[in-house]
Amino acid sequence: MEPRGLVDLRGEAGAPFTVQYPADAVVVVSGLPGSGKSTLLRRWSAQAAAAATVDPRAVHEACEAVMPAALPYAVYRPWARLEHARLLRSSVRRGGPLLVHDCGSRAWMRRWLSRAAAAQGRELHLVLLDVGAATA
Repeated sequence: MEPRGLVDLRGEAGAPFTVQYPADAVVVVSGLPGSGKSTLLRRWSAQAAAAATVDPRAVHEACEAVMPAALPYAVYRPWARLEHARLLRSSVRRGGPLLVHDCGSRAWMRRWLSRAAAAQGRELHLVLLDVGAATA
């Protein structure tokens, strides 16, 4: 499937599907917490070994690994967010396929990603996981 416009990915339970984007596309996956963004990105990145994935959870865990155990995340959250932005910037500049986990609360980041991708002649695709709060 080469998605254009609105595509319902639910299909039949357990039925496999393949989604293809241009080789240098930036694909942003957004949705409520618990909607399946990380799961979808993990599955896609397993299929496309060349695609870099930027997930804020991975940055959080990397920061947590170097911080004292007694230090609460709220204290070093600004550093973790700065590291995430740095990683995202370098990943976009590197080129090639890029999968981005988006929490959905930072419209400025999606605008920046769109401008950065366009400046490189790359397409940006937004995959919005429409999952109700009860399900998420």
